[in-house]
Amino acid sequence: RVTLRRMLSHTAGLSLHGYPGFATATDTPTLKASLAGETNGAGAVHLIAEPGSNWQYSGGGYTMAQLMLEDVTGISFAAYMKREVLDPLDMRSSGFGWSDSSNAATPHDENGAPIAPVRFAALAAAGLETTCNDLSRFAVASLNPSEPSTQAILKAETIQLMQRKVEPGTPGRSSGLGYQHMQFGPTSTIGHLGSNAGWEAAMFLQPESGDALIMLTNGTNGTQVQRPIFAMWAKTLPPN
Repeated sequence: RVTLRRMLSHTAGLSLHGYPGFATATDTPTLKASLAGETNGAGAVHLIAEPGSNWQYSGGGYTMAQLMLEDVTGISFAAYMKREVLDPLDMRSSGFGWSDSSNAATPHDENGAPIAPVRFAALAAAGLETTCNDLSRFAVASLNPSEPSTQAILKAETIQLMQRKVEPGTPGRSSGLGYQHMQFGPTSTIGHLGSNAGWEAAMFLQPESGDALIMLTNGTNGTQVQRPIFAMWAKTLPPN
């Protein structure tokens, strides 16, 4: 009963919320070793609740989905995503896995001190490197599923299905397939938040009005920047 639909909507009953990552590429385990528990203290991925019984965020479920994709396609997750999603959306400055690019921002800890970036085996859960410009292209595709450029990647019906809420959820938070449904006071959006050591990111979408907000910060305290900006943005949105 642990299905792909449930893994992508965080209703599969799987463990492991998020990943701390590894200091170097040589420290980073294989994907199967990560699933078995080599996660730098986060634990293994295993069943902790009846599948379909409740919503519980599980990056571990996305790691299982990553392994499934690699087994079925025979190529790496990073290569598949570049070919099927990133390049077709012209997200040329994006990729899965740390690139050591000279253009990359430096992450900072909660005290504002620079820290070294971390690496992940769990790329589907934690490994996207991107820019605001690139992520805005993803947001535009998400808000315009019927556009030919978007349908070259996925059918409009598929994107609409991905954005549809999957039950059960929790108060203020539930998921579609990849897209999360988030309620902040009177404002409801879909999108996703990202949180790794030294980074805080957010993408908020409101399909009814066609509005989007993207914020990428290179600091563990990035939410202190994001919250007032979101509050100002939310006041501009029509009721939904």
